Amino acid sequence: MLLLLGCLLGLLACSPPPRPPQTVRIRLAAAPPLARLAHQLALTAQGHDPNLEVEIVELSAEEVVEALATGRADLALRQGGLDHADRLSAVDGRPSLRAWPLATDAIALIVHPSNRVGDLSMEQLRRVFSGLEHRWDQVGGTGARIRLVAREPEALARLTFDGAILAGTHVAGSAIIMPGDEAVAQFVAGHPEALGYVSMALAGSRVKAISLDGVPPTPEMVAAGRYPLTLPITLLTRTGAPQKVRSFVSFCLGPEGQEVVGQLYGPPPGR
Repeated sequence: MLLLLGCLLGLLACSPPPRPPQTVRIRLAAAPPLARLAHQLALTAQGHDPNLEVEIVELSAEEVVEALATGRADLALRQGGLDHADRLSAVDGRPSLRAWPLATDAIALIVHPSNRVGDLSMEQLRRVFSGLEHRWDQVGGTGARIRLVAREPEALARLTFDGAILAGTHVAGSAIIMPGDEAVAQFVAGHPEALGYVSMALAGSRVKAISLDGVPPTPEMVAAGRYPLTLPITLLTRTGAPQKVRSFVSFCLGPEGQEVVGQLYGPPPGR
């Protein structure tokens, strides 16, 4: 027995030390309006798993899909979903990408903080953006002429806004076209007479978000289904993604991830 015990102790003494856990690295491509959400999800996930490293890469909405499809990113975060063509592989035509509904964004109307207007109706907004109303005193403000700020024609926010508000008419030719939400917010912050729209996550201290038909663009109102201008936010992966990617998706869709989402946006449809 003593001899056997000695042999066992010898084997234990000669066995190599346990290997430390390997770092798991994933790359998340995010469109600029969603960079804040991406970073907060990454920080929270890394707080739960110290062996996880999430690299955030900011790209345009179109580029995030391309980066995912070509393997330059493990996941992608964008407003809107996937077109049928985006889902299919260019090689064999089979489904290659998968969409996971993550959150619901609101298109927030923004004005300069000095603007006393705090609410517009859908009809007022239609008349203003179609050019039928030109001055703030026509919609409850002071006499200054309204400077409209809109997104570029191909932007999902612009398509959603025009479809819901303009109802077949066109945005006024005097509208200033900006290439992104950040550019819209910067312009409105510097021009007291401006009126624009951005993702509700960007409606901070620089600009004032106003209500639409009495409903403010907040995560609570979006969750309750009361705010009328919304966009889906989608997490994208490749079909047959590895376990490390599936684990991060599960975290984002789970209680901890949705708590992060709820600080900026409403929940995904059906939650």
